[in-house]
Amino acid sequence: MGGIKLHWKYLPLLRNKKQRYWLITGGRGSAKSYAISTAISKLICKDKHVILFTRWTMKSAHISIIPEFKEKIDKLKLTKFFQINKEEIIHLPTGNKILFRGINTSSGNQTANLKSIEGLTIWIIDEAEELECEDTFDTIDQSIRIKGQINRVIMVMNPSHKKHFIYQRFFKEAGVNFDFNGVVEDTLYVFTSWLDNVENLSRSFMKLALKLKKKNLQKYLNRFKGHWLEDAEGSLWKQSTMIDCYRVFKKPDFQRIVIGLDPNNSSTGNQDECGLIVAGMDCQWPPHYYIIHDSSGDHTPATWAKLAVSEYKNHNADSIIPEVNNGGDLVKMAIKNIDHSVKVSPVHATRGKIRRAEPIAGLYEEGRVHHIGYFPELELQLTTYTGDPKEESPGRFDAAVWAITELSQNDNSVGITEL
Repeated sequence: MGGIKLHWKYLPLLRNKKQRYWLITGGRGSAKSYAISTAISKLICKDKHVILFTRWTMKSAHISIIPEFKEKIDKLKLTKFFQINKEEIIHLPTGNKILFRGINTSSGNQTANLKSIEGLTIWIIDEAEELECEDTFDTIDQSIRIKGQINRVIMVMNPSHKKHFIYQRFFKEAGVNFDFNGVVEDTLYVFTSWLDNVENLSRSFMKLALKLKKKNLQKYLNRFKGHWLEDAEGSLWKQSTMIDCYRVFKKPDFQRIVIGLDPNNSSTGNQDECGLIVAGMDCQWPPHYYIIHDSSGDHTPATWAKLAVSEYKNHNADSIIPEVNNGGDLVKMAIKNIDHSVKVSPVHATRGKIRRAEPIAGLYEEGRVHHIGYFPELELQLTTYTGDPKEESPGRFDAAVWAITELSQNDNSVGITEL
């Protein structure tokens, strides 16, 4: 197979199994994308196929995805048989195609157009955790029905929440464990983790995984080991009823935008995560609130100050809201040293995180807070943090709470008390 080597768990993908559904799950670094691009690069050379490769949103496929397929084609020494452009790959001897499309674009949901693609035999849903609408899945799935051809739906994903229809349908209802490898009825299951791919991973990546395992086991199990999430008992947020059902994909007109900042004050490499969340308030009454962007991470003080100012300018925000219990005036000074014109409105925590978050969770419950797109790290913290002092300090959680608290403080429809 040229210079390509796959873990044994992926080999069923190369044997052209008859199952309609392939479900490939696993954590980061598990080589899922590598394996599926290899399998499809071989499959397109056989039989008659029109292959639709989708993500929920897809920009610049020729930069982000197509090079991965081209790499496999080159390794298989088949380059001269293919024509590659910005949105499709064509196998010249057979006329078979791989079409790269987004399901949701700036023009709206493209389900009707996608299901009408002539001769469609295989549908690949990359990052399938982002496809939350089961009706969209069913509509395209049911359009793949070419007689005499292999008809297949391939789902490639990092497991998300157990409320997701893929978990409910293909695991819970089918009675299949999340880490199963094999075939049940018309579904081929492939599960891997980074531990199946260590020979191809950098030492720094493995150190990152092990560091997270020590700091936040639940997050490690989801992000790196491919376990499905469920709401923690005692958490204020519920994924399906407070986040997923109110998620949006277009920005409204904003009357205010602020930057919530939960800074860390260490640059040792072992600092807690810095929370940096952009949030906005729309123009209706009562107002609705939006999570716009998440720039949180293991930033040093010099880095988070620059990032906060950058987000302030990029989003035309009116204030940065940093928590200053640790660092006091030094936090404000770090920001002002980058740009003295930036408005900084420090806040002090006088109550525990859970008490501070309760009014904001109430807004979510009312359907008045929306995530514009997907924020998996933030959503993980919201649905798993219980206030246990043994838990890692949730920087994204805090930054989001501070930002929406600032935006909603004059909202008479919300019973927010002085923090």
